[in-house]
Amino acid sequence: MVDAQVLLSDYNYYRNHTHAIQKSKFKRELKADSEKLQALAAMASFCESHSADPRLWLYMLFKSKNWLYSPKFTQLVPKQKKTINSNLLKYLNLTDVPLFRKRVSDQISSAKQVSGKIFDPNHDISLSAESLKRRYLGAGDVERCMSETRTLTFGYHPRSLICARCPIATKCEAAIKDWVGFDISALRRDEITTQQAQQLVAYRHGG
Repeated sequence: MVDAQVLLSDYNYYRNHTHAIQKSKFKRELKADSEKLQALAAMASFCESHSADPRLWLYMLFKSKNWLYSPKFTQLVPKQKKTINSNLLKYLNLTDVPLFRKRVSDQISSAKQVSGKIFDPNHDISLSAESLKRRYLGAGDVERCMSETRTLTFGYHPRSLICARCPIATKCEAAIKDWVGFDISALRRDEITTQQAQQLVAYRHGG
């Protein structure tokens, strides 16, 4: 389950993009306290029970306010069945999520700078891709997930817990192997190196 501190950091990030904060002279981030962390932990637990990504759920709550102001911490978890169904529908119908993608992308870039590693979509697991996979799986839209392999989801990954639950995982794995021209699952399982994968592609194309 996603840590409440991570969610509070996300909350502050999205809060800074709301109209209310943009026009305010005071843009200090909210500090962690037991009330906020408990509310975010409860939201994460709620999302887990409904197969939703809590980070994307939080983004949805801000977007549903049209970025005018932040959702209250007492509103992070819907209490009435009607509201639960309404919010789940909004979550499942999310299509355009540019700020969410930027948030995750910025964090990946920061992690690169700290670790000195360069993100490789052929090998590494992408947090943003996993969030999309989780949403598509929850919505039963796995064919769309596979159709976005080349641009957003990066296809089947043997270390992905989401892919492990996907009913068309075998089909997706075969499709991405055919597309890249080598056993990308072997690369992702660290059974071959990137250099070996490149050599396999070159051999296939007569290089």
